[in-house]
Amino acid sequence: MQFFLRRRYWPLIAIAAVFAVTVFLEWQVKTTPQPPLSAAAPQIPALAASQPSAPSSLEKSGPKQTPTTASQNASSNQGRSTEDQSPVVKTASTPETQSKAANNAANQEQKTADKHVLEIGIGAIVVGALQTAALFFTFWVMRKTAIRQLRAYVFVETCQFTRNPHSDTDPWEILLILKNFGQTPAANIRLKTERDIRLSIVPEMVLEFSKSAQTSNTLAIAPGHISTTRMPILSANSDLGAKRQAGEKIYVWAEIEYQDVFKIRRILKVQMVHDFGNVLELSFCEAGNGTDD
Repeated sequence: MQFFLRRRYWPLIAIAAVFAVTVFLEWQVKTTPQPPLSAAAPQIPALAASQPSAPSSLEKSGPKQTPTTASQNASSNQGRSTEDQSPVVKTASTPETQSKAANNAANQEQKTADKHVLEIGIGAIVVGALQTAALFFTFWVMRKTAIRQLRAYVFVETCQFTRNPHSDTDPWEILLILKNFGQTPAANIRLKTERDIRLSIVPEMVLEFSKSAQTSNTLAIAPGHISTTRMPILSANSDLGAKRQAGEKIYVWAEIEYQDVFKIRRILKVQMVHDFGNVLELSFCEAGNGTDD
């Protein structure tokens, strides 16, 4: 349920809904029954009267026949006409046949027209779905651009190893200063920090929070403003030169969680180190730094 409530996923949900509607409409149009075609009209055969074949040119120019009697000629002509008769099939066209043929042609034209309408409808649905998806994608890009331009950006402005120069009894401390570099306020900021003095660690090591980590109260930073956190680490009479010769270093790691005006939670992680040198500012480690963007 939380997936659907997040605004960042609304464009994807809208595109999926348009695609589902398109598939449903296409399936509905395809499954719509078409009108059945009329059965083909039967043909009525008829036998036509046969005609005796005409004598060929060979028969006309053939050798002179011997005279025969009338009875022989009659019997010969009768036998020839019987042999020359062959059945001829003709189709009789009736008003009922013509009407069925016209109905078949009309049904075929209607089927072709329905097919064209179906293709045009599917094409229009696909084009509309693509246009809708492009519109939602444009809005999504515009929203992401507006968020990146207007959101709050909380980052470490500086982190120093220092103490009060006007007092010899004040302890050495870590001064962590956060600044909002964005255009809108950062609210509900929770800062979790931890510091330690130890021998040098490998560059790839990420320091984890222990039970001694400190968590600040919830605060807010306006655009362009800063928030300062002080963390005592050494007494005023500590021998910094001895610690440097021993290879010890100061490590500070922190996690800053805040909320921008778009109700999106942001997380920043930093890990810094100081080697007890003359430079007061801490430098970032190779590992342990990053954001959730």
